[in-house]
Amino acid sequence: LVNGKRRHTSALVNINGTFGRGSVGTDLNAIPLAAVDRIEVLRDGAAAQYGSDAIAGVINIVLKKNTPLLLSMTQGQYYSSTLGRTLRDGQNFQVDFSKGFDLAGKGFINVAGQYQDRGATNRGGLDTRPLIYSPVTGGVINPTDKAADDAKAAAASFDRNDMRVGNSDIKNASVFVNGQYQLNDDMNFYLSSGYTNKMGESAGFNRLPSASTQIDLTIYPNGFLPLIKTNVNDYSIQGGFKGKSGAWDYDIGHVYGINTIKFNVSNSLNASLPTSPNNPTQFYCGELLFNQNTTNFDVRREFKFNSFITSLNTAFGVEHRVDNYQIQPGELLSYSDGGVAGKLPGAQVFSGYKPKNSLNKSRNNKAIYADFEANFGPRLLLEAAGRLEDYSDFGTNFSYKFAGHYKFYRDYNVRGAIATGFRAPSLHQRYFNNESTQFVSGVPLQILTVNNDDPIVRAFGIGSLKAETSNSYSIGLAGKISDMFSFTIDAYQIDVKDRIVLSSQFQREVGGGPISTALTNAGAPNDINAVQFFTNAVSTKTKGLDIVLTHRMSIGSKGDKLALAAALNFNDTKAGDLITSNLIANDPALTNNLFNRLERSRVEVAVPKSKINLSATYTH
Repeated sequence: LVNGKRRHTSALVNINGTFGRGSVGTDLNAIPLAAVDRIEVLRDGAAAQYGSDAIAGVINIVLKKNTPLLLSMTQGQYYSSTLGRTLRDGQNFQVDFSKGFDLAGKGFINVAGQYQDRGATNRGGLDTRPLIYSPVTGGVINPTDKAADDAKAAAASFDRNDMRVGNSDIKNASVFVNGQYQLNDDMNFYLSSGYTNKMGESAGFNRLPSASTQIDLTIYPNGFLPLIKTNVNDYSIQGGFKGKSGAWDYDIGHVYGINTIKFNVSNSLNASLPTSPNNPTQFYCGELLFNQNTTNFDVRREFKFNSFITSLNTAFGVEHRVDNYQIQPGELLSYSDGGVAGKLPGAQVFSGYKPKNSLNKSRNNKAIYADFEANFGPRLLLEAAGRLEDYSDFGTNFSYKFAGHYKFYRDYNVRGAIATGFRAPSLHQRYFNNESTQFVSGVPLQILTVNNDDPIVRAFGIGSLKAETSNSYSIGLAGKISDMFSFTIDAYQIDVKDRIVLSSQFQREVGGGPISTALTNAGAPNDINAVQFFTNAVSTKTKGLDIVLTHRMSIGSKGDKLALAAALNFNDTKAGDLITSNLIANDPALTNNLFNRLERSRVEVAVPKSKINLSATYTH
């Protein structure tokens, strides 16, 4: 959330071999840090209050109001000298600013921005492959071939530092405006808006001159390092009215957000084009877009009593949201097959989206919720909330939550919550599709990612995507040991059913088999080596412990202060048995490949089991 309103997600779905594979995230870097006043975290499951995605809680970014001028600059550079070799890269330059303005005592406007120029880093080291220009045949390296290859590399001044492994190069400029104005005694108008542009450049694997399927020696006689260039634009605006109507507080507002990613490739080629030094070396490969419109109306009122219940806070609200996801194709030569036999079609490192990949899909959902929070004297607080959502593309869901807070002795409190939750399949997960070249054990494969509605998915016996559902439980202890030392300790468990994952890759068998048959029967192109798709493949259980310790003290007689803090998290996630539907008649080999050991490890061990943050802040 930003200022309590839902933030749109990125247009990107992660489909390659990294942690978070198959997920769609929110681009927090689109919000300049200078615009942020504070960050609030609700640790309980909160789908009953905020809807889809709030399975484990909510992060709310509160923007600055009327604050003094802030201006800061950072510059850094990495430098090392080892064995006579100097390495200097990763230069980083960043400027942040923010300034608030008073509007004649009736409101404020705050402007904040950031510019960052981060240079690429390279930790790839030297390429130690023995043959650069000559392919290895039969797994045996002929000494004569090696001597000739070394001589050719020396004559061409071939640089064996031919990879780029590390951070991408990025330039990021963003601005955010936040404001509010009092229209009368009972009504305020609020508005916030932000825009971010990010230009990135990252490298793929280098293409050696011996890679006959990927190279045109008339253009790159010594091979080439292809570059992916991204142009990310993120825009958001939210506005509305809030105030009082009688005894009720109200808030009616609308949020619009859009995230777009354009892909370009440079220092590349389409190897399938007939050999010519005039062939293009840069391509426009297409664009991803996601936009979201959200309208909310919320009311709240607190009732006071002189009885068993001393106060009751009630909140009700309705929401309507429209999501839209688009894939736009690249230029013709970025994806086309030029007809040269034995050559891979499409731009190297990122083949453009084809017209058949293009789509424009939308959905809407309507929601209503109620939240009750009652105080039973000064010690006990109980909460109950429920939310009903109706999605146009997969149906309805009801989530509930019960929470409590009890002060059992002085400043010592025990708290707990039980909640159900859900996460609707994103439009990206439902509809994303493309073809890409990926290297598996050094061999380039044409990988087809198909959307869940594709006949290929049905040929594998996989059903339509369902929403993820969850049950979460938490219990905690909070308090003050003294005026200076406070603590919170919270244990939690989150069970997610029908978790959506991107499957492992199903490769065609040599000589035929059930995968080859399924791909052929569903009409997959013959040049496709493997297929992957989104499916509700597994359920997970996450257990964890959060501990926060804070100690504040005064030093000396001039009011100097020292704050010491320790924040610790321990967590463990386990994936359960596979949900295989009718995966090609439940073939055991295919079942194991649906969510193989590699994918399981990304869920269970890619996240660190512990995170410990110790900090000290001295103020004079």
